Amino acid sequence: MMVTILLLSCSDRKEKYNITGRVEGCQDGDSIVLACSPDGMTLETISQSVIKDGKFSFEGHIKNCGIAYICYEDTSRDVCSMLFLEKGKINVVIDSTQCIVTGTPLNDMSNEVDDSVKKYIDRLEVLEEQFYSAMLNDDELAMLGAEGFNLQEELVYYLRKIIEENIGNLFGLYMLVVYNDFFTSEELDELIARIPPSSINRKNNPLYDIIIGVAQERKTR
Repeated sequence: MMVTILLLSCSDRKEKYNITGRVEGCQDGDSIVLACSPDGMTLETISQSVIKDGKFSFEGHIKNCGIAYICYEDTSRDVCSMLFLEKGKINVVIDSTQCIVTGTPLNDMSNEVDDSVKKYIDRLEVLEEQFYSAMLNDDELAMLGAEGFNLQEELVYYLRKIIEENIGNLFGLYMLVVYNDFFTSEELDELIARIPPSSINRKNNPLYDIIIGVAQERKTR
């Protein structure tokens, strides 16, 4: 099972995190894993928790906020879901189809953006179904095509705005890595320049290294 955490330096002071959660339909004695890879390559287990009465917990102190995966596996599912490991109380709920993480600023922000993106995708899927209906004439197809194009442009604008507003935190940098194609080479350079040195350890930062590599590759095209 592959589990990874990409670490970013937030401060030299250790901050406490507390993760509590529940797994629906699990067995007592099942285990759940929180793991990391400080260098972005080799894996290390942060902690392993035994589930009792459907509940589990992790707690500890971190110098760096980061992106982690919390993983659970049984005979019917294999869940390995991302969360932002940051100070505060993090709540995790794993059901038959998904893992929901809430309680801290970056995790709540991630959920909000995911919900918004899902709404866009749902609307695009409805338009696609209508577009391929055999009952539409050319004018109706053209109107649906234009509506779909405008909706995609709206989604790109929304994600660009989220990234630009959050480039100074871990969530914004993560989103930039995922959606870097939404920016020109010049825009990408400008965003990278805005990443604050005070919040990022550039020597040991896989996300930062990834986006720098993307930016350099763009210049060779």
